[in-house]
Amino acid sequence: MTNIPTNIVRVPLLLDEREEIITRAAGILRRGGQVVFPTEHSYAIAVDAFNVEAVAELNVLRGASTGTALSAMVGSPRNLSGIAREIPPVGALLSADRWTDRLTLVLPTSLVL
Repeated sequence: MTNIPTNIVRVPLLLDEREEIITRAAGILRRGGQVVFPTEHSYAIAVDAFNVEAVAELNVLRGASTGTALSAMVGSPRNLSGIAREIPPVGALLSADRWTDRLTLVLPTSLVL
């Protein structure tokens, strides 16, 4: 296992500090770091899906082999086209029509991770 430097920042989840929390988390992701955050039922680890080194480190942290499937949350159909190898016509229609709703698409990646 590689020796991954750890930088843990404990951030209180206070609503009045929401903008600062998001800014700090975005900075960590831009620098190739990991952000752990609570979800409805557990915790998730986030990395920049466009940063190959960050994704590789995430696989090491998870104990997963290269090429293991990961979920990616993207902010726009334009970002989706930067990650997916191909978007079938139905995926393009759904993303154009339902992007602001909860939408899950399972697509092959164009990145070798």
